[in-house]
Amino acid sequence: MMEPEHAYSLVMKNGGAAVVVSLDLAEPVEIHDFVSTFAGLGGQFERFLRAEKPDLDGEVKVYVKEVRKGSMEAVMVIASVYPQVIAIMDHLQIASSFVARVGRSIDAFKYGGGRLPEANKTELSEIMDTVMATANDPDGRASIRSVSYSKDGEKTDCLVEFNSAEARQAVHEIEGQFSEIAAVTDFDHINKLLTFYQSNRKDSGKTGEKGIIEDISTKPLSVVYASDLARERIKSEMLEGERNIYKLGFFVDVNVATKNGKPVAYRIKSVNDVIELPDDD
Repeated sequence: MMEPEHAYSLVMKNGGAAVVVSLDLAEPVEIHDFVSTFAGLGGQFERFLRAEKPDLDGEVKVYVKEVRKGSMEAVMVIASVYPQVIAIMDHLQIASSFVARVGRSIDAFKYGGGRLPEANKTELSEIMDTVMATANDPDGRASIRSVSYSKDGEKTDCLVEFNSAEARQAVHEIEGQFSEIAAVTDFDHINKLLTFYQSNRKDSGKTGEKGIIEDISTKPLSVVYASDLARERIKSEMLEGERNIYKLGFFVDVNVATKNGKPVAYRIKSVNDVIELPDDD
């Protein structure tokens, strides 16, 4: 395996891209908040790759190459473990798309009542970590930008900016979404018959699927997978099986998420059996 130093030095030599994080703070920053900024961005980057470029998951890494003087500025170089995997233009596209995604996530919480639909606790924690150093400063500013390098120098391609007031508002709104998630309760059910109302034939992270478990609710509810094995078992019927998914019944162990006492989603824990359903009379 190629050493990380070689990977990012090759990118810088031949032209490539990076994410530059700048913190212009009025007071000294706590080490924990400073480190959390990059941990939060690193977590968001891994999530971005899995969602947008799953074929590169595990192949592309982010390294903090240098921390510059003046206002604290760190250069996070995007580099492939194997440089032949992605071209120079791919580095730029990945950096720009990632920064734009971070910007959308932060913007969602800049105003009262802001929420990021379907975000889980881990994703929310990563966004909070990214803004926390700025939020804890009395009058700070931060920027996250994607830059490209060439023989002509450095060029900014995508820019995200926020100040301390906006960061504190984001933290407040994220904490509010944490509370809402905590208010959602769930219950386990064993060996229930699940039929599909809506399916997604793409093998992606977000299912977009809905199913009915009549013992629990007659309404179609969103289906997510609590285990890879359950996901693979059902997806194999959708993507590879010759049978009509809507004429199959899945006996599943399921966790039911509820809100205000009403079921809102099914988390499939395991698939015990699959049967063909009789035709309706």
